Amino acid sequence: MVGSDIIMCQFKFSGVNAADVFSCSDRYASAYAIPPLDTSDDVDDVETLKTFDDVTKTCTLVATFKRKLNTGDTSG
Repeated sequence: MVGSDIIMCQFKFSGVNAADVFSCSDRYASAYAIPPLDTSDDVDDVETLKTFDDVTKTCTLVATFKRKLNTGDTSG
């Protein structure tokens, strides 16, 4: 999928709920590697939500964002 536009989200678990980080970024597929950041950030209103259940020791992650279907972005 080289050349594909990608929204990539990652969750960095620290073991301390307040220090956990959940973030998303606009990227493009360039090869068989971690996609580099897209120089044309076409994503608006990124919101992330994480909830941790102390009883079951599970985490729920939700990412919501807006993006045009056709951005005209030539870099991915």
